[in-house]
Amino acid sequence: MDVRRAAAWAAMGMLVLAYATPGWRTMGYLPGEAEVPAGDRVRLAPPLPPGLAVRRLDGGPGTIWLAGRPLGRAWRSLGERALDVRVARPGTYALGVGAWGLSVRRVRVDVRAPRRLAVGGQSIGLGVRTAGLLVVGRAWPGGAGVGWPFGPASLGPGDRIVAAEGASVAAESDLRTVVERAGRAGRAVRLTVVRGGRARSLAVRPRFDAALGRYRLGVVVRDRLTGIGTLSMYDPATGLFAALGHAIQEGGLGPAVPVAGGSVVAAPIQGVRRGLFGRPGEKVGSVDAAHPWGCLDGAGPYGVYGRLRTPAPAAPLLPLATASEVHTGRAWLRTVVRGQRVERFAVRIERVAWGAAQGRQLVVRVEDPRLLALTGGIVQGMSGSPIVQDGRIAGVLTHVLVSDPTRGYGVFAERVWNEALRDHRRRAKCA
Repeated sequence: MDVRRAAAWAAMGMLVLAYATPGWRTMGYLPGEAEVPAGDRVRLAPPLPPGLAVRRLDGGPGTIWLAGRPLGRAWRSLGERALDVRVARPGTYALGVGAWGLSVRRVRVDVRAPRRLAVGGQSIGLGVRTAGLLVVGRAWPGGAGVGWPFGPASLGPGDRIVAAEGASVAAESDLRTVVERAGRAGRAVRLTVVRGGRARSLAVRPRFDAALGRYRLGVVVRDRLTGIGTLSMYDPATGLFAALGHAIQEGGLGPAVPVAGGSVVAAPIQGVRRGLFGRPGEKVGSVDAAHPWGCLDGAGPYGVYGRLRTPAPAAPLLPLATASEVHTGRAWLRTVVRGQRVERFAVRIERVAWGAAQGRQLVVRVEDPRLLALTGGIVQGMSGSPIVQDGRIAGVLTHVLVSDPTRGYGVFAERVWNEALRDHRRRAKCA
């Protein structure tokens, strides 16, 4: 084995050992790709372990600046610095991050013109069509007595019925027709059910319900979920919007519910039930179905996305902050507490955590005395409310801390919007 090959193997071994140390695990926060605004100094990752170096991997139309100096193809040590770069010209660039002459991660950097979006805060009603039928309960005349059709492997809450007799079911009426036909024929219904993220086949024999005069499977299903949330941001040029800030869940619990589409309407707020320690409050509103705003393309871990068909109420255009521009300190929360009027309330971002679980990158505390007096802090229905800091859309509110309603979680607005763009490009079901 020659000296060069031996050195390469030694460096590889050192990298493997380094990855086992806590400091080097922060490499997991270094993205494989990043979108940054032209001209801004952007932090691509939190402080990385010492000993790392960075270099430019390809051409690109402009200069990449690192610590005030142009970055070339030769390795440059980061030292104790975070990976902060600035690129003036839009285009696609690539960086290599490594150690001891070996590349560990390739980072694609898409530099774009600064993006400006209309900041939200409007109260909205959501009518969500589920992908399949969501089982939300069991209902059998007489309860668990004679003829009780359920066993450990039977249908139960949390299951999602996606097909019956080999045909997809999109509405409760689809399933009812198949069940009635099978019941009259005296045979079981073959169902395809998603449980715990896996599809499985079940054969369920319908039973006749004399009270209703028809055959049933003994479960309660929904093909649509409704609720009130908050519009986070939207692009006036395209109508694309993001809202809610967190995944759709039945009753706020359990796995995320896949979304097939739906509608967005106005939802005036009539009042607020105050939050107390151990008991979250909530907005009380009415869904104005006569005034639809738009449609849903789908949903993800950071909320729902779609397109506005009618203009939303006028809102200021603000730059979208990158994750690296968000910091602890004072900010503003935009939301509705009465009618349809968007107001801003003083909050403080207490913690910024790049590697936190989805929807918990920010910890936010309400400081505004008026909001505290009206609501007790953060309440259900505020999910999706935008957080503005330094004149930029910095974050989106996701959850309230049940143990302390004056505090809640948030997510970087940049991540919400990037997911909205990806989701829309992938689905684009509504126009």
